[in-house]
Amino acid sequence: MLVIKRPYMGFIIGTLLASVWPDLALLLSPLCLLLSFFLGRTATYFLFFLLVGVVWVNVHWAMAQSSALPLSAGKSQSLITGEVGFVSKQGHKSAFDFMPVGQGTKLKVSCYRCPYTIMAGEHWQLSLRVKPIHSFQNPGGFDYRSWMLAKGYSAQAYVDIRSSNNQLIHSSPLGYLNRLSQLLSPDHYPILRALILGDKSGLKGDDKRLVFASGISHLFVVSGLHVGIVAGLVALLVYWFQRPLLLLGWRYGRSVSVALGLSVACLYGFVTGFQVPAIRAVLMLGCGVFMLYQTRFTHVIHYYVFALFIVMLAKPLAFMDMGSWLSFSIVLALILGFSSGKRPSWFRGLIKAQWLAFCMGGLVLLGFNQAVVPFSLIINFVLIPLFTLFVMPAILIALFCAFFGQLVVLTWLEWGLEYLLTLLHRISDVMTWSLPVFIEHRFLLMFALGLLLLPKVLGLRMLAGTAILVVLLLPVKKSEYGGFKLIVFDVGQGSAALVQTQNHSVLVDTGAKFMTGLGLADFVILPYLRQQTVRHLDMLHVTHEDNDHAGGLALIKPLASKVVGQRQCESATWQYDGVIFSRFQAIGFTEGNNGSCLLKVTSSVGQSVLFTGDIEKEAEQALIAQDDLDLTAEILISPHHGSRTSSSDGFLDEVGGQVVVVSSGFLNHYGHPHEQILHKYATRNMMVYTTAHDGAVQVAFPPRQEALVVSTYRPNFGITE
Repeated sequence: MLVIKRPYMGFIIGTLLASVWPDLALLLSPLCLLLSFFLGRTATYFLFFLLVGVVWVNVHWAMAQSSALPLSAGKSQSLITGEVGFVSKQGHKSAFDFMPVGQGTKLKVSCYRCPYTIMAGEHWQLSLRVKPIHSFQNPGGFDYRSWMLAKGYSAQAYVDIRSSNNQLIHSSPLGYLNRLSQLLSPDHYPILRALILGDKSGLKGDDKRLVFASGISHLFVVSGLHVGIVAGLVALLVYWFQRPLLLLGWRYGRSVSVALGLSVACLYGFVTGFQVPAIRAVLMLGCGVFMLYQTRFTHVIHYYVFALFIVMLAKPLAFMDMGSWLSFSIVLALILGFSSGKRPSWFRGLIKAQWLAFCMGGLVLLGFNQAVVPFSLIINFVLIPLFTLFVMPAILIALFCAFFGQLVVLTWLEWGLEYLLTLLHRISDVMTWSLPVFIEHRFLLMFALGLLLLPKVLGLRMLAGTAILVVLLLPVKKSEYGGFKLIVFDVGQGSAALVQTQNHSVLVDTGAKFMTGLGLADFVILPYLRQQTVRHLDMLHVTHEDNDHAGGLALIKPLASKVVGQRQCESATWQYDGVIFSRFQAIGFTEGNNGSCLLKVTSSVGQSVLFTGDIEKEAEQALIAQDDLDLTAEILISPHHGSRTSSSDGFLDEVGGQVVVVSSGFLNHYGHPHEQILHKYATRNMMVYTTAHDGAVQVAFPPRQEALVVSTYRPNFGITE
């Protein structure tokens, strides 16, 4: 019988600890060694294997960092031969994993307007423009580089489609995978493709936003639910087809059914990339089969721990990803929900499991700075049984028919699921509403959710409810009257900033929108507003109409009382909480870069920041000539991202700033900011901050005659210069 040994638990705890905070885990190692001299043999074994888990993760993390292309490497052109992994397509863009021959690394490759039909399993020689993986660096933001490194990627690249060196070396042996991928085309069956293959690239931007924000994204990845349904359905069908053999004395029906069900589940996990949820599901299915044939009872929690242990051995960095935490937490909730000495009814067990899953999932989400959506408890209670009992079996049957040329069932299912998403969009405001928790208060909410997970008999529910009320009612630290806070977000080659006075918020620009339908407003601005409990904007000020400034306009607009753009840039001056806002435009310019709508924000003691949009030298000269304008400012947001067409000498002399912030993308192909512009700033003793290098730049403007406080954001770990 499999039992939970302390060494296993020590290894698991050490691995989890190192996954959350590798540096802290290493610092605790000497303390563990010291304690081992004063503890018994059992505790020493536990601490030893805990240290093994810590070292296991840190060694693999160090290997991932060393194999990754460093940020200082810049861009390079390379001719690389390798094997193609999973392929996805979004409009004119194809994306795929690419494993170079003999290197043991993996690249994330994109091909824009790709003239080639690239299939999984093929070997290609490709001319690639390789560059390091880089994260947008914002407070509480997503660390994309660490996430990609943990998944085994070492760099990202783009196919040079003009090169004559691109050629197919070997065709794909994975005919079944490519056939499945072709059947579930992202153009014709985007929802079914997302459900079966976990590829959400074909979904509309609004659908992706709804799926992510409402807490149902686990239905659109290849999870244990999918693998379990595949195995169960195949086993049932095989058992049914064997029924005539029972008349001939066939005694192996159950064994054959279970074996084929498990085999198909393994195959399904393989063709979809064997992500952590699929590995965990296959392992637990295998343990379930073992349980069927053993004579002694072993609780399912033992097999859960076994699966957890094997996943940590096979994928040491898996728990640096929130998805692995959610996957195992929800399964643990299901196990605990249906485990009780009183043998509760199936329905009561389901309710208990959903409640535990909500609390455990909330703990994980808060730990990763994500939102807790209360309605997800209800929507998952409805959708999980619906998908388990009806949708997924129907999809598998439809796929079986589609392989024989009958696509009508597949088409009907796509229409039905599209209609379901349409219905969910109608209640999206309720589905996506999250608890207004200030980022610095989230640990108290995590404490409350932890109390709710404890047995009811302990009587701690009242304390948990009180803690939740305290979290929701705790005041958020705000600027004093007459002062304000400024944050210039890192949104790559674009612009976005937030000005917060004591009781008002103004967003200046929104960053770009991507081909996927999502944009920097989804990944940077809205998460930050949520973490700061900002649910309403007094004004959305768009300096320029280009995508890099206004890409998120449609998404942010419903949050704002007033929207101002360069076509509605009437000169105006107003106050919010003793802070003066001035809006103006260069005379004679209303369109293009020079028609950018400028904004100057001044504290009660006269310290200012000037937002300049993409104005160029012509508009700068026109602004200097306007006698009624005061362009002086301590903080200058560099015109046109530091382009050579802007920042003329006369304009910089007129502004006379102490600090200039350049909002530009990492290794952007425009070359922003240009060296000659940086030289101009240096000769004027202006302190230069670039979002590409420093991440988000935050400035505190006090309401008293004090020095400005400028700070930059950097990730906790995982980024090497």
